[in-house]
Amino acid sequence: MIRSFFRTVGVGFLYLLASAHVGSPDTWFEGNAGPYHLTVQIETAGVVPGVAKIFVRADGDAPDLVTIQANKFDATGGAPPPEPANAVAGDPGLFEGKLWMMSG
Repeated sequence: MIRSFFRTVGVGFLYLLASAHVGSPDTWFEGNAGPYHLTVQIETAGVVPGVAKIFVRADGDAPDLVTIQANKFDATGGAPPPEPANAVAGDPGLFEGKLWMMSG
């Protein structure tokens, strides 16, 4: 009886631990871009087409300019040009921008 109780509690704990990010629509990237270590968060739009919000945080020395670009390639026109991301006032190293997403 006690053994099955602890087994049930253990399975419930593992379920809560493993499902922490299930269903989150955001996309995250952490890695290097040249000499900068970046953390990128993309808040997708609720519908397509829609506007996605992009946040870029640079660790250490902040770059002077950050651009964001959708990487969907169209054989007839190529990728769209990059858009500048704006520095967030009062938070050095954090940039934000918006991109139109025309397909999922």
